[in-house]
Amino acid sequence: MSKVQLLVVGVGGWIVVHVGLVLFGAALGGGATFLHFDGTAPKDTCDASICLDPDDKLLLVASARAAQEWEKYGEDINIGEGVQVLWNPALKQNGLPIAAAVYEAGKKIEVNSTLYKPGDCLWCAIFHEIGHLLGYEHGNDHYGLSIPPAPVASSWGPMPSNPTPTPTPVPEPTERIPVALTFYSCPPFCGVMTNGEAVHEGTAACGYAFELGMRFTIDGDPTGRTYTCKDRGDGPYFWTDIFFADSAAGWTWQEIVGTTGMIHREEK
Repeated sequence: MSKVQLLVVGVGGWIVVHVGLVLFGAALGGGATFLHFDGTAPKDTCDASICLDPDDKLLLVASARAAQEWEKYGEDINIGEGVQVLWNPALKQNGLPIAAAVYEAGKKIEVNSTLYKPGDCLWCAIFHEIGHLLGYEHGNDHYGLSIPPAPVASSWGPMPSNPTPTPTPVPEPTERIPVALTFYSCPPFCGVMTNGEAVHEGTAACGYAFELGMRFTIDGDPTGRTYTCKDRGDGPYFWTDIFFADSAAGWTWQEIVGTTGMIHREEK
């Protein structure tokens, strides 16, 4: 028997989704009845493009769930006499155990009962093999297949994932960088800065976009100074808080430069 389009995963490769043994007809729509009350599959009601014929209740529930997901891609999959879905505890490819396979003739999907354990996403493996029957190749998209996103969102959430945060860019040395501008003075902010030095003019507390030790100038700064980041504070990510020994001088400076501005970071 020649097997093609194999889903090759080990025990750790199963995606964990808990599937209950429930009636799926109402969930899948179209008036279909996928489970009789005795848990068997109807054999004479399927006129879909692919009909799945599971061998037991667990495979039946998983096959119905996989059909539900394919429906969101506009594919007509149902339960009935057709492609057998069977357990095979000895399923291997090139001598290695694999999770599931669809056969070349397209009449049988086998799932490795030795690798499967309760809580594993059984329907995900069946979904994958149905994809090969539909002509989809392996890829990095939905469940290891190369297919476009589903036009209808899955209420089950096909594969839970956390959104990837967009990293805040670290500015290049030659950039003009927009920042929030503030000042602080002693008193009340006296004592030691983050780098261990006592507060003094020519220094700044900087947001975490900037490394300690960074030197910079500020557009329109009436002092003409070059400042060094030596302290931290609770300001925004792109922020410079300039130290003034005299608060009156600080307020005068703030009126001139404003509360936002552009800094130039010196190259190291």
